Amino acid sequence: MKFAVVMTALAVSCAAPSHAGAPATWFKAKTPHCIVYSRSDSVLVANLASEIEEVFQVAQSAGLVSANGAIAPLTVLGYRSGAELSQDLPAAAGRLQLTEAVFGRHLYGGSIGMQERGSEGLWLARVATLQSITASHARKAPIALRAGLASYFAAYARSREGFVVGLPIPKFRERLISWPLMSMDELFGLTAAEVGALSPSRQLHFEAESWALVHYLLARDSTGSSMTSFLDSLERGNSAREALESSFPGTQWDQLKQVLDRYVAGQSFSGHVLAGALNLKPSDLEVSVVSRVEVDCERALLRTAIGAATNETGAILARCRESGEQSHMATAVSGYFAWTNSDSLTARGLWGSVPDSGACDSRARFIAGAGTLLLEVNDEALRLEQVERALSLLEASLACDATHALIRGWCGVARLCANKLGPETVELLRSGCEADPEDKMFGSYLSLALAQIGESQAAREFVQSSKALSLDQDSKQVVLADIEQVALRERAGAAAAVGDYGTTRELLSKAAVSEQDPSARAELERLVAAADSGIVRDSVMAQLEAGDQALREGNGEAARVHFERGLALALDEEARTICRMAIASADTLIQMQQAEAEFELGRAAMEANSPAAAKSRFKRALELTVRPEARPMVQRALSFASAAVEYDRGLAALRRSAWQEAIRAFEAASRLSPEADLRERATTRARETKEIMSRSAQPAK
Repeated sequence: MKFAVVMTALAVSCAAPSHAGAPATWFKAKTPHCIVYSRSDSVLVANLASEIEEVFQVAQSAGLVSANGAIAPLTVLGYRSGAELSQDLPAAAGRLQLTEAVFGRHLYGGSIGMQERGSEGLWLARVATLQSITASHARKAPIALRAGLASYFAAYARSREGFVVGLPIPKFRERLISWPLMSMDELFGLTAAEVGALSPSRQLHFEAESWALVHYLLARDSTGSSMTSFLDSLERGNSAREALESSFPGTQWDQLKQVLDRYVAGQSFSGHVLAGALNLKPSDLEVSVVSRVEVDCERALLRTAIGAATNETGAILARCRESGEQSHMATAVSGYFAWTNSDSLTARGLWGSVPDSGACDSRARFIAGAGTLLLEVNDEALRLEQVERALSLLEASLACDATHALIRGWCGVARLCANKLGPETVELLRSGCEADPEDKMFGSYLSLALAQIGESQAAREFVQSSKALSLDQDSKQVVLADIEQVALRERAGAAAAVGDYGTTRELLSKAAVSEQDPSARAELERLVAAADSGIVRDSVMAQLEAGDQALREGNGEAARVHFERGLALALDEEARTICRMAIASADTLIQMQQAEAEFELGRAAMEANSPAAAKSRFKRALELTVRPEARPMVQRALSFASAAVEYDRGLAALRRSAWQEAIRAFEAASRLSPEADLRERATTRARETKEIMSRSAQPAK
């Protein structure tokens, strides 16, 4: 991370924008980094989205985030008043909470609910956005430092030179002046969970002191190089004390509390000027009118994330599903709501009805896909089916939104669960880790993905540097053990490849002893037995030969079974590559046979005088046909069926005296038909219909 800042002495205050009366229409403003819903007019909702997008520009100017890369957009819901917002908040001590803004995390990222006129709402939007950024790019920094950086850069204003950051925050100064500061050991020792459990008053104090510390440090750091060094030192695993004292010479950890006391008591604060401006192109900002159903789906996500009353959330989602609008999104969110309330059976049914093809909101597919991976199953066959279903949904979602970091991360999880290894899976999982470095799931899966492509050392190093896994030592040890298992298997495979079955048996036996999963242990023991007899390679070859024989007999399905068995037995990468190539050959044969079957069904439909059904079959046959020499014949059949459909449509129009429609249909049939007979009949019909239409248009004599 690189801070590029220039010191200046400024005292600038920020004023929140005031919004005029809001109409009932809901607007959505979408930018690369946020989605804002509001009942303000379209101009104001666009301005609010631009403001939040500007936060990312500030972060980029400060070196907190790269200008490129995967992101997880923030969703912002605007409410007309505190009373309206309170209806979507959890009850506290029997009464609804009253606040100007609230933030919650869910499967699709983060959501903010805020009063449209509340300054605290815009402040929370800025801080929440910057906290997610600092969490991604300062993984090992304590939460106090990340919170302080977020508040420091959130307090900004535009200037002629760019942005002025580090402006005074009155409520923080007032709190710190009237209450004693924590020691650095106490401040830096707090975890995210411990901060979340503090009372609102203590949370305010934590945020205020974190901000004051960052402000003091950057006031002494005119170029940002010391802060960069501080963060880099933390990433290398040094303690906060060691990193701070080495990066800021002359700073004494034990004296910093007293230094901050004097700094806060000062009458003015200095800010930093960052060069930069909002680089939001017109094409990056989309404003549209949306339905209340779409907004209510987003409300339900926010309510679920922050633990609002479940009965009302369920009622909101039921109304959304019954409306028929945004049905897939309503179904997906309903599944997430059911899952968070421990109703996995309902969640499974709802997510199972979200399609993985055709028209569908990419968010719906993501929520259903990621949720499906979270469902627990004991049956291995059902688990594999569930993984394939989840991967299909997530890949469809990724195709529509290729830069969304969480979609990329979950797609990587699904690929790993489906045993689809390689650099692509690793990069997808890296995106998930960047979106949420404190999510141990992404960290664990990335480590395993690295190990399974042969980079066991890189996997171990990532585990040791992972902020998420460092906070959960039990999970960390489990992941390290899994990496060792993968490494043992890889070494065993290498030994088997050169015929060293003694070493192969030794390594597999060691892996079997430490394997905790019964089915995996049984598989390892089977491989040990195979190594003992030295028949692993022969078994692979036998499966390949059986598969080749099935291919010669035209039985692609049977061939695929044999090749998959060979792949399951193979211990070395060369044998696995051969098996994968053989599976691809079987798949090609299966596809060719499917194309032939569709073509024959199309011919049968034409013989039964059902051109519409024939057209559908020929179209599918064309999609499946892989042989270039066969495509012209299939295309000709499809064109003829399409012409016949148009001809029938023309006849039907004639019977209704719909002359124009009939003419268009006959002309289309003439244009499409590859057969002269049908082409001539269609041309004649079109001409005759035009004559009839002309006569009918002449006045009677």
